[in-house]
Amino acid sequence: MAGDYEHVVIDTGPKNPAMLRSAMTVSDFLLVPCAPRPLDLEELPATFELAAEVDVTHPLHAAVLLVMVRGGTRAATEAREMVTEDLGLPLLDSVTHLRESYSLAYGTVPEPAEYADVVTELCRTDTSSSDSSSPGTTTAGTTEKATT
Repeated sequence: MAGDYEHVVIDTGPKNPAMLRSAMTVSDFLLVPCAPRPLDLEELPATFELAAEVDVTHPLHAAVLLVMVRGGTRAATEAREMVTEDLGLPLLDSVTHLRESYSLAYGTVPEPAEYADVVTELCRTDTSSSDSSSPGTTTAGTTEKATT
């Protein structure tokens, strides 16, 4: 199937490490959506540790995407600091906000809205992934702080 498409998205969560590992072994880029909530943020290191294990045999670029961000709150700023400074993980500049339209779009093909910015950033990353100094991304096994 992958041969028919330029990009294929595999959507799996961190609760099943075996499935996540399988998805990582056939992926070039790991995008980890994370809400700016302490419980969600605390799960990030385990995902990136698994990515680092896979990266040993299958090069894998990875980054966190902050999702369900509420405008006008401190949560996103504090989450960005925790991801980049405390955890030292790569973080996309793009974010998606908490919008009712996203949850109501289930089963439809909605307008891309903020996800267009995410796709643009990922495509920039894809073309420069051989440059390890590319902000916001890293090879999973060599975590380096992203610039914000």
